[in-house]
Amino acid sequence: MQQWISRTALMTLALTVGVAGTLPAQTADELVAKNLAAKGGVEKLKSVQSMRITGRVTLPAAGGGMEIPMSIITKRPNRFRQESTVQGQKIVVAFDGEKAWMLNPMMGGAAPHPIQGERLEMVKQQADVDGPLVDYKAKGTTIDVEGAETLEGKKVHKLKVTSKTGRVVYLYLDDETGLEAKTVMEAPGDPGTGAAATTLESVFSNYQNVGGLTMPHSIQQKAAGQVLQVSIEKIELSPAVEDSLFAMPAAPAAAAPAPK
Repeated sequence: MQQWISRTALMTLALTVGVAGTLPAQTADELVAKNLAAKGGVEKLKSVQSMRITGRVTLPAAGGGMEIPMSIITKRPNRFRQESTVQGQKIVVAFDGEKAWMLNPMMGGAAPHPIQGERLEMVKQQADVDGPLVDYKAKGTTIDVEGAETLEGKKVHKLKVTSKTGRVVYLYLDDETGLEAKTVMEAPGDPGTGAAATTLESVFSNYQNVGGLTMPHSIQQKAAGQVLQVSIEKIELSPAVEDSLFAMPAAPAAAAPAPK
């Protein structure tokens, strides 16, 4: 960097700062409107009846450096299924519109089990095809603008999004594009699996146009001291999806005892 700045440049800088300081602060509604327009518009978002996302999650070297194939399927009005395969074992988290459930053979059981408490509310939020900002007032959500910040050299606005159940998600919207640059939320623990509560931070990049919608294709997630990289390979809008895909399967029948 140059070690000197001309007096003219300093005056220009001072004037710029002065003008910026007089600009009116943006309201929550203005920031939400900019975000939804940048994504493709509310009408286009609402036209999507279902969505299938496929990609890979890359674990850090400390975790073996493996790549895990994954898929996420959402369907209106509020259905969700996330599936991944680890060492040949299928792990599923799903919500059928009423009940959330999980199947994780790596935790010592072949039977699905229900998800309850705060983790249930977290899965419900993921089942919203539109995302938290579309019709947020009708959903009972409140949004507070917590100010402007700088994130990796970009100016962002920080929004505190509180659902009607009290769950809080912080959104950092890029001032230039209006799109999400980062989200931060608390991921509750799970006594059934031994997972501890942690802060989940997701950083979004590589936005691309998919059928008229602007969507991220790279997501870096930080939680519990680990950094995961999610690479989106394909996004399908309104694919045909059966409701039965989201229903919790029956527990496998117990094996008959061996004859004496």
